[in-house]
Amino acid sequence: MREHLHKLFVRQAEHHATTATHHISLSKHHRSLADIHKADDGDGAGDLHAHIADAHEAMATEHASMGAATLACAKALQHTAKAFGMNDDALEPSPISRVVPDAPSTLRAIPRHGAPDISKLSLDPTLEKMFRIDGENA
Repeated sequence: MREHLHKLFVRQAEHHATTATHHISLSKHHRSLADIHKADDGDGAGDLHAHIADAHEAMATEHASMGAATLACAKALQHTAKAFGMNDDALEPSPISRVVPDAPSTLRAIPRHGAPDISKLSLDPTLEKMFRIDGENA
């Protein structure tokens, strides 16, 4: 499980780095278009491309930040797992038994409205023997 999560975090970090690079190239492209349009026709299309370039720069910064945070999570997962003595397959060290103990006598089923009473449910005779409670008459 730990290896799976580690691979996921690393892959997410790679994705964010690739996306940040893509946004940087789009920002450069729109910045050059803004310069061309400002030289040709003034502010109209030039301002639009400058605004788009700024937006791509902001997204590149966000993706770079997210990639760094995701990579930090991957590293923290490895160090935390080692500190707790976890192996690759364990999600958490736990001495807790996952076996349900015998049901207490105060526990009872409450059927939903309109359902037949539980004691009156009829079973196939071949299954009755399998599902009867010890000490109960068959």
